[in-house]
Amino acid sequence: MMSDLSAAAPEASVVETLLDKYGSMLFDNLTEGESSQETLTAGDKITPVLNWQMTRDGSDFGYLLSIETDDSGTLSLSGSGQIDGGKLNGTYKVSQDDTAAAVIEVKDYDTESAKEGYLNGNYTITFPADSSEDTDSSLSMLENFALVLDLNSAKDSGSVALSVESAGSTLGSFTVTSGAGESVEIPDLTALGDVYDVTNEDDMSAYAATLDLTTLMDNLSNAGVPDEVITYVLSGGSNSDAEDVTDENASEAESDAESAEAGAA
Repeated sequence: MMSDLSAAAPEASVVETLLDKYGSMLFDNLTEGESSQETLTAGDKITPVLNWQMTRDGSDFGYLLSIETDDSGTLSLSGSGQIDGGKLNGTYKVSQDDTAAAVIEVKDYDTESAKEGYLNGNYTITFPADSSEDTDSSLSMLENFALVLDLNSAKDSGSVALSVESAGSTLGSFTVTSGAGESVEIPDLTALGDVYDVTNEDDMSAYAATLDLTTLMDNLSNAGVPDEVITYVLSGGSNSDAEDVTDENASEAESDAESAEAGAA
């Protein structure tokens, strides 16, 4: 059967001639179509339209991510920049409809380490002036400030630095670092001596009985803390104990006053 089919097939030169003739006619008469965008709905459930685009020409790139709903309008993240040597540098804009809410300047974002789950790079977030008539915008108070986030992460270490800047000056910052440490040895709970359950009232009473608060009370007294306050604190905030101590101190004071009057007489 195969030999019969090959015998009936046209010569290769004939096929090539037909493709050249009609193929060129087909492509010469093609016209570029117009792009379109549609919103799909099913009954009364609104279907969000998600749009993701990324173009690249050599080291230059453009980026767009947007989601559109009838209720919230269009929220988008768009930007452009360059990727060179595995490092991304560019400017992104977060927008609600056509209004820019924030601008993100990205520096030295490591695209290679990101593939392994590590985030490295510098991000400066600014909030552009609101040109709308709504002067009560919650972002208007942030127009003169910039948030600078610096991320460094690797397999066994990492750091996060966040600072607030205004007019090129740093107003405040904080840094969190982490690193691999020595393993923690879990003790043998059965070998422990006295064990107290913090959820058991009897256990906590027994533990409190072992505490020596003499040094603490002496230090508080030397610092000028009134005795009734010390007793109130050590009794766990019991008003009755504090009132008893206050009444006792008042009685002592009254007795001292009467003794003084009798001595003067």
